[in-house]
Amino acid sequence: MNESGGGTLSFSNSYDVNNFEVIEVPEDILASFDAGDVLEIIGREDNKAVLITNKRSYALRSVESSNTQLLVKFPNEPAQKKRRVDKENGERKKIPVYGSITRHHALMPI
Repeated sequence: MNESGGGTLSFSNSYDVNNFEVIEVPEDILASFDAGDVLEIIGREDNKAVLITNKRSYALRSVESSNTQLLVKFPNEPAQKKRRVDKENGERKKIPVYGSITRHHALMPI
């Protein structure tokens, strides 16, 4: 058994489908966010949403997918303990699945 491999997926009690909103973000916006710039999403329920940065505005477009993406959270462990298999009993560690999505939002410059 590969000790550096994954683990066993386990659906958490709080698992929910499409309860998350995911935005595909280009590198320049991610760099702005990391630099502390303000990102704001504006719009009303009856309007299309717009993401505004210090330099540009982007229309948010919903993109459907035929593939389901599972959202997991790996435990915060030191690098030497990132092994997904318990050395003592050989069992795979459980990785909780908190939700899944079938759509995400893409940004289109305007």
